[in-house]
Amino acid sequence: MIKYYSSTVMTNRGPIHLSWQWEETGGWKLSRIGLPSHTIPLYAPAPREPLVVTWEEKIARLLAGHEERFNLEALDLTPLKPWQRQALLNCLSIPRGFVTSYNLLATACGMNHGARAIGWAMAHNPFPLIIPCHRVVRADGTLGGYGGGGQWKKDLLLQEGVRFSRKGLIDKTCFISL
Repeated sequence: MIKYYSSTVMTNRGPIHLSWQWEETGGWKLSRIGLPSHTIPLYAPAPREPLVVTWEEKIARLLAGHEERFNLEALDLTPLKPWQRQALLNCLSIPRGFVTSYNLLATACGMNHGARAIGWAMAHNPFPLIIPCHRVVRADGTLGGYGGGGQWKKDLLLQEGVRFSRKGLIDKTCFISL
């Protein structure tokens, strides 16, 4: 039987909600991260298990500008379609300080002309911040969408070292192919 729990990380941007699941055979899994603008189900408070506490602390440090590494085995990726999982996991290869376009990510996933599908996958990323979908932008240097809002996407990119032109476009030297 799976039991569901929630925990919250308070940030200067508002609360970040974490949805957890516990299963005797599989242990703890993170099933979703809700940004302040997201509505996700809230469950009973998660016990102060080491994994829960560690993830809360790492997310707080990440939002304070520190580079953090997360154990991806703790993420429940099972609800994702295979192509969506591939697109999201490919985001992990975009280093801090760089971006890629929806089209370049689609090509890296073997989905020529799949930029819209990639946009859908990024918009439905259950683990924003951990899987850095904010590093996927439009090819023309504009931001594209983000669940936390355009300003938060820009702030995250600036915090990671992405440069912008005076016109507000992402500097072309920050783009990479995967």
